[in-house]
Amino acid sequence: MLFRRGLSPDEFAESMNPFIYHSSTPRERIEEDMAVRRQWYPSDSGFTAQLQGIMGWEAYSRLPQIAARTLLVHGDSDRLIPPANGDLIAKRIRSAKFVLIPNAGHIFSTDQPAATHREVLEFLASAGANSSIGQQCK
Repeated sequence: MLFRRGLSPDEFAESMNPFIYHSSTPRERIEEDMAVRRQWYPSDSGFTAQLQGIMGWEAYSRLPQIAARTLLVHGDSDRLIPPANGDLIAKRIRSAKFVLIPNAGHIFSTDQPAATHREVLEFLASAGANSSIGQQCK
């Protein structure tokens, strides 16, 4: 699907929807998200370069070096990146918290904005309870 060519940006975006959004996400919310994403739709060469970067990147071996508290958020129905990948990454980072958002795909923040915001704000509040960041989140 990612390598299909000859589609307009709208056709390509529409063809990707089943792979990036949960089936229960309201169409209006998807349209709103797509309107924002259309502003940065990549050229064919930009898209190819992005895929090459993804395929050539390796950070797994360096994950244990992350010392900061880390939040990994993943949709439980992500069809592009299996949720088990998020769990695998979280297990490599010593102070990571892994959260699966129910009824959410790859674009979990569009599928479940309230659940996403809640998890992020709770993490920031708990991570910064004794810092200026934590005080700003309260």
